[in-house]
Amino acid sequence: MIGPRHRLLLGACLLVAGGIALVIFPWGPHETAGEPAASGAKPRIFFDNEPSVVAYQLQRLSNDQLAQVERDAGDPKYRPVYEALIAREGLAGKHRREAIRALADLNESDVISEILAGAERVGEKSGKLQQELRNMLLQHKPSVLVKARHRLEQTVTVSANSAARATSYAALAICVPADDVWRLASERKPGLHDLLRAIQTVPDAKRRDAFYPRMEPLLHAKDSPELRRAAIEALPSFTGKEQEAFKTLAGFIRGGVEQPVAIRTILRIGQEHWPNTEFALLAEAVVAYVLDLPVKERTGAAFLDAVRLGNELASKLGADASRRIRGILESLGVTVVQLRALIDQTSYDKRRIVVEVGRRVEIVLENQDFMPHNLVIAVPGAREEIGMAADSLPKPARRDPEGRYYVPPSPKVLHATRLLEPGQTEKLNFEAPSEPGDYPYFCTFNGHWRRMFGHLLVVEDMEEYLNNPPSLTHLDFTEWELSDLADDMADVDADRSVAGQEVFETATCAKCHRIGDRGRGFCPDLNDVFQRYDDDSTRVLGEILEPSKTIEEEYMNYLFVLTNGDVATGIITAEGTHSLTVQSSGEKSLAVTIDKSDIIERHRRAVSVMPVGLLDTFRRDQIVDLMAFLKYGGAVAAPI
Repeated sequence: MIGPRHRLLLGACLLVAGGIALVIFPWGPHETAGEPAASGAKPRIFFDNEPSVVAYQLQRLSNDQLAQVERDAGDPKYRPVYEALIAREGLAGKHRREAIRALADLNESDVISEILAGAERVGEKSGKLQQELRNMLLQHKPSVLVKARHRLEQTVTVSANSAARATSYAALAICVPADDVWRLASERKPGLHDLLRAIQTVPDAKRRDAFYPRMEPLLHAKDSPELRRAAIEALPSFTGKEQEAFKTLAGFIRGGVEQPVAIRTILRIGQEHWPNTEFALLAEAVVAYVLDLPVKERTGAAFLDAVRLGNELASKLGADASRRIRGILESLGVTVVQLRALIDQTSYDKRRIVVEVGRRVEIVLENQDFMPHNLVIAVPGAREEIGMAADSLPKPARRDPEGRYYVPPSPKVLHATRLLEPGQTEKLNFEAPSEPGDYPYFCTFNGHWRRMFGHLLVVEDMEEYLNNPPSLTHLDFTEWELSDLADDMADVDADRSVAGQEVFETATCAKCHRIGDRGRGFCPDLNDVFQRYDDDSTRVLGEILEPSKTIEEEYMNYLFVLTNGDVATGIITAEGTHSLTVQSSGEKSLAVTIDKSDIIERHRRAVSVMPVGLLDTFRRDQIVDLMAFLKYGGAVAAPI
């Protein structure tokens, strides 16, 4: 029996060939390896053990704890810490970069070799980690990568890890002529398959396009279905070939060849490149494919992709054909709808979605814009109430477990997505309400609900609705232009200022702007806005209606592409030697601090963080009142 005085704790039971071996860890009864010994202390790791035991201790740590573990790039005993930092998903990129540099020193190698070694260790278990390591590799200049050509070729030749091979092929595609890379890949059975995967991740369009003539014949490689599928998936990667790719994929779908992968891939081609000569026949082929799927497979990804494509094609056909196609697809199961946030328009691409009562629905929200958006579905008539509640939410300390910023806790909220950053996509699955009605959907970020909304129409009978679709005359907003309101600017006077304060508050202007002693200074101060524009109400109104017309240097909007594939946008509110902070609204809780070493691209945007259309839900007289408040508002005493 082991007594307390021995201060020993029995640890991991390791299976060995003959039985079970107990590994005894020498730490006290109130100390646990991989956890702080006291509040605020660094995690205590015992490095004087076998590598497997050290790895076990590190594995038990949370990400925050792992980042705090002591380490020294000059001491080999800390090598397991750096290897763990590279392989841990969810850690900030700066820790991975630190670990790669440290291992390069410890192993007397170089950064590129350690990135490739990290890709080997990570393996296929985490696509996001592999993509992050690949981005770190590909941000090196071709002149640097070509010096590591031998190491890259060694990886594609001997590695058993297909993800690591693809990462090396992507780097070779940047620094070596396409003919040489293709020849190297052709010499190995999985080589071309790995290379086709890699081409899609090459950031240089010219380098990608160089592979198209070599890849195109593989689309017809009947003797190698796996290679043909890889070529199909690579098709949308080539610039200037979008319409040709669409026609090729449509031919596969109509001919019954590789239909699941062709359907999945054709959805990646922007609809502006879809040639309208293909729609009718392709829609019929998609319907036939869906009808042939066994019932048990009508909830899987292939089915959902096909239904989504069928609905997109139906929307481009005449009324009768569209009604028939949609009717067939909706009779089979889930109603799949693609909903996109449009670039710089504070708007979804659809104002109306129609579903039958009780039908299973999947809305695929894709944020194509450069600012965050979400999707909230509420009970009929609750858009304004929910939107106002979202505007008045106190500053959140952090995102909730679902990542749902700006979604108020209300029983009138039926469904909601998390807040999607630029480029992100999320699926919202739910059962349509059992009661017919007009259920509003809208974005609740930063006052967007006033313009960015639509109508989920729940109907009893889809066929009856399609035979007589009503017009939406109750969109309750006006896309105001300056010419519509110019004559009203003569009515801007001090008597209307008090009423204008209510509009200022309702429009959530105070979340970003300051006037008098109220509001925030995130965006330009409005106390002297009329003086800046020569006391001209029409000019001031023009700046509100077109927020990107004049952007002061201090409030310039930037876009950053990061090594982990994420995108961050907003105003730079702080910048130091090694990091900077960007903010996309007046909520400081949404501020993002970025390590400069994680930035791949930095773009200055000619678009304001202030969305267009913030006045579209206000009446003409209310807009005049608002202008009066901006002109005389500093004297209004009532607090906001």
